[in-house]
Amino acid sequence: MRSKFDPTSDRAIKGLTFQNDVQDKLSVKFNSAMNTRDWLLCMDPFLKAIQLNTLEHTWGDIILLDENLDHPTFIECISVNYEKSIFPEHKIKKFEGQNKFYCFGWENKEYRFIHSMTWNAYARKLPKFDCYRRFRRSNIESINKQDPSIDAFCKKLLSKKTCNTQ
Repeated sequence: MRSKFDPTSDRAIKGLTFQNDVQDKLSVKFNSAMNTRDWLLCMDPFLKAIQLNTLEHTWGDIILLDENLDHPTFIECISVNYEKSIFPEHKIKKFEGQNKFYCFGWENKEYRFIHSMTWNAYARKLPKFDCYRRFRRSNIESINKQDPSIDAFCKKLLSKKTCNTQ
C-alpha cells in the first residue's frame, strides 16, 4: 500500500529541515542553490502541486547553478531515520543522470553525497518492502564512492580555486 506525503508528519518536517539545512550550506558555495520547486515555478508559474511532486521525483530537491559548472546539478536530500530507514523505489527509477546526486544525512551532523548512478545500483540490491528498499546508516557509510562532507562535494564539482570553502 502506498503512503501519501503528509507535510505535517514528523518524518516530513525532519526531511524538509534537513533539505533547508543542505540548501543553506550549499548556497554559500555556489552562485545559486535553490529549491527545485521554485526553479520549476520560475519556468512555469502555473504548475500545480501534483505536477511539482511528479517533477520533483525526476529533478530532486535542490538545483545548483554556477558559472563554473558545465551544467545544472541536482541534489535529492535523504534524511536517514535513526539507524534503519526506507528508500522509495520510485527514486531509484526516476532520479538518475550524470548531474544528479543524493545527499544523505542524519542528526544534521553528517552529510554524505553519493552519485545517483552509484546509489541507485546499490539500492537495487537492498531488501525490498512494498514500494521501498530498506537500508541502514552502515549501508551509506560503506559506500566507497562518496563525498563525506559538503566541502568535499564542493571541491569535487568545482576547482579548489573557485570553491568558496568559508
